Amino acid sequence: MPLRAADGELARLMLAQLFLNACVTGTRMAAPLQALRLGHDETSVGVLIALFALAQVFLALPAGRYCERHGLRKPIMWSVVAAVTGSAIAAAWPVFPVLCASALLTGGAGGVSIIAVQRHTARIVSAPAVLRKAFSWLAIGLALSNVLGPVLAGFMIDGVGFRAAFLAIATLPVLARLSVQGAANRVAMPPGAAHRPGGAWDLWRDPSLRRLFLVTCLLASCWDIHTFLVPVLGHERGFPASVIGSILGAFGMAAAAVRLLTPLVAAHLREWTILVGGWPPRPSCSASIR
Repeated sequence: MPLRAADGELARLMLAQLFLNACVTGTRMAAPLQALRLGHDETSVGVLIALFALAQVFLALPAGRYCERHGLRKPIMWSVVAAVTGSAIAAAWPVFPVLCASALLTGGAGGVSIIAVQRHTARIVSAPAVLRKAFSWLAIGLALSNVLGPVLAGFMIDGVGFRAAFLAIATLPVLARLSVQGAANRVAMPPGAAHRPGGAWDLWRDPSLRRLFLVTCLLASCWDIHTFLVPVLGHERGFPASVIGSILGAFGMAAAAVRLLTPLVAAHLREWTILVGGWPPRPSCSASIR
């Protein structure tokens, strides 16, 4: 499907990803601040932030198979239920064990929704150049979620407190569910494909996927360290939550600005060149990460 014909569908997917991930980023900013104000140390906060990713580690492959069997809407529905529950229980019982459960629920929901949205995107556009542009727009939605979630949480915490902030964050996944209401549910797949044997080690044996995994791991680690340090240092220096949320939001704005340039840059550079920061002309043939 050409990109223009898929624009409406892509807009729905972008909004769904934006609102669901904004719930994750808002909770990931508010929960550590709540833990620090309850008197927990930096090690506890580090564990709390790590839990947002832990659920995704164990859910990634099962979630992929579930998305293959059920398409877009069911995975998004369960992601919404988990995200709303995670934020709501943090509002109802703002104690450290519940904040940990909230991190697992919202983090897992964000991971499943990204898998569902990206799988669906690959089924509504197919040409490599068009697909690259589509994923660039999805990436912009993810970047903007890093603005919406922390900024909303920060101002709500300063204005009306943590409980109200968590409740406000809990409304965002509902908007995600409404965004995909009219999207087609593409489940088409070879019979039994979702039940074929295989696992993480099969993916690890592929050299290209292994390199991509390692690069992604290193980059994501830098982002997560930033996500950990900003609330800790901000709390230590007595910054209000709105300032801490705005700093994290500025990170999201920068990511969105860079991603707006991605389609232009990707038309002229090899993917590996973008990662290392060079600028040689791209050859006419399609290049993969080598």
